[in-house]
This record gives sequence, structure tokens and C-alpha cells, in this order.
Amino acid sequence: MNRIPHTTAPGSLPVGRILATLVYIVVTFISLSADRRFIIDNDNYLQYFQSDWIDYIADIFNNIDHDNLITLSPIISEEIGWLSIIEILKSFLEPDYAVVSIIFFISLFILISSLRFRNSAWALFLWFALPVGFSVVGYFQLRQGLGLSIFYLFLTLGSMGLLGLIVASLVHTTFIIPAFFWTLALVSSRPVLGLCLQTAVAAVAPVAAAGLFADVAGRRADTYQVDDGATSPLFVAGAIILLLPFLAIILGKRDRHIIDDVVSNRYIMMYYGVSAFQIVSFFVFPLGTSRIGYFQFLLAIPLFASLNHYYIFRNSGKYWFLVATIVLAYSYAVYQIGKSVYDGRYYCITVGC
Repeated sequence: MNRIPHTTAPGSLPVGRILATLVYIVVTFISLSADRRFIIDNDNYLQYFQSDWIDYIADIFNNIDHDNLITLSPIISEEIGWLSIIEILKSFLEPDYAVVSIIFFISLFILISSLRFRNSAWALFLWFALPVGFSVVGYFQLRQGLGLSIFYLFLTLGSMGLLGLIVASLVHTTFIIPAFFWTLALVSSRPVLGLCLQTAVAAVAPVAAAGLFADVAGRRADTYQVDDGATSPLFVAGAIILLLPFLAIILGKRDRHIIDDVVSNRYIMMYYGVSAFQIVSFFVFPLGTSRIGYFQFLLAIPLFASLNHYYIFRNSGKYWFLVATIVLAYSYAVYQIGKSVYDGRYYCITVGC
């Protein structure tokens, strides 16, 4: 894909970026001061910071057999990066403040990376508005949120998306899935061949994942539950709907003005692979779909925030299919946001759940 240089986020007015940043900072600090005692996972995170992980981490590295690669799996399955961050933070912060500091760093990393997108204000809005964004992984599923914010940071500041996913997988295991599909995207730069390869692997990977899960899931293997939302046919429909605009871009006639260079063909192919994995897992490995369900929206934020909406809609006659798929994708997002408002999901930010 011919890409335009990323400089000052063309299409994003400075005043809009400034206002979005100020709103983001205000809302973040309001949430940081909220009472977390009633948040679902708060006690679990406090327990993390009240436990000693030094010996546990040392045992994992001591048990590594360099002649047997499977012994390396605990580095990811036991989320060594996350445990190391805990040990660092708790050395100078009390557990309560350490948990809040994680929220602060998630918000900081998201803000910094969002300012690098073409539509930075739109990226921040999506992060706040989408039901799995700030109100979930940014506020109480902190391992996922920290992993995501680290990935965004690597993606936007150094164009090192794959490295960011690998580092993020040390914080939360699920990021190994998009890292795998990004690696697969390196095999071919041709969109059709790359998408065919992604499809073939995504068709068989969930079957293998179901068999390997018990061996590599680590100490939480018996605690994972299938999210009801990931077992709904609407989830599968949503995965397809969110994919359509970017399949149209990658398979259509090249136009360097459509999408910014923060995302590339490889990013789109990775997103396609992850979505295909979710769809196939829906039928053969529902837990797999549930565990990475939050990627459906959150890996799409860089894509939608990098679109040149003004150019696309101004040339709607030429890009009528792309316009139609973008409208459909946003309609699906609005439905999910409305449903979450009705269910009271955003209420958790201020009063807990």
C-alpha cells in the first residue's frame, strides 16, 4: 500500500486535539479519584500487590530447559512482564496506590499514542465510548488494558507493532494471538495471498488452541469462563461488519489518501486473522472467542482513527462501497454503545460494580 508520511496528523484540527486531550485528562483524573472498593476485580489486583512474586519468577526461569522450547511457555502463560511490573511498583507504592498507578499509565500511554493517529480526537472518543474500552480494560481489567496501551505505544511511536504485541503478551497472554497473525502477515506482502494464508491458519488454529489450552494456560486455567457475549451470533456478525471497510481498502484500488501510515497492510491482515480466529473459535472453541473478544473493537481503533473520513465521504461516488461499510461498522458500534448504556456498564466507572 502506498502510504502518506505521518507528520502532524492531517485531517485532525489542533483545537480538536487540544480539547480532546483536556477532556481525556479531566475524565481520567475523575475516575482515578473514584471509590474502587466496589469494582469487580479490585480485590484481585490488591492481592497481586500484596503477594511476593520474586521467588515465583525465579523458579520459572530456573526451570527453563533451553533444549526444550515448551519450557519457555511459562514466560508468556504466567505473564512474567505483569508480575515484574507488580514487583517494581510495590517496592515504592502501597497496594491501593499501585493499582491506581496502573490505571494512570494505561491512560497516559493511550493518550500519547492517540495523538499520533490521523484523527486523534476520534481515537480518544472511541476509547471512551466503546463498551470494552476505558470502562472495561482501562479501568478494571487492567492487565488487558496495560497490554493494549503498550501495543499502541510501540505501534505509533516506533512503527514496531509486532514487537509491541510480543511485549504486551508478557503482560497478558492473549496478545500472543495477534502477535502470531502479525508474524504470519510477514510471509507475503500480496494482499490476496496473505489473506488466504490468514484464513487457512485461522481455520485450524482454534482446534489446536483448544487442545493446547490446558497445557499452557498457566495457573488460571481452571478459572476462565466463557463470556455470554462471545457466544452470541451477533458477535460473529460484528466481527464481519468491522472487517468489511478494511478488506475493501486492502483489496481495492490503491489510494494513498484513504488511510494514514500508522497502520499498514500487515496490520489489516493481522486484524483479519484475529477476527477469523474469533469467528472459527465461536463454533469449535468458544472460550477462545471469549478470551480475545475485546480485540474485536480495540484492535479496530487504530484502523478507524487512521481513516481520512473527509476524503472518503467527499468521494463517496468513487468509494461508495467503502462508505457503506464504514456507516455499517459505526452503526454496529452505536448499537453496542447503546446496549452498554442500557445495561449500566459505564456506571461502573463512578460507583463500582
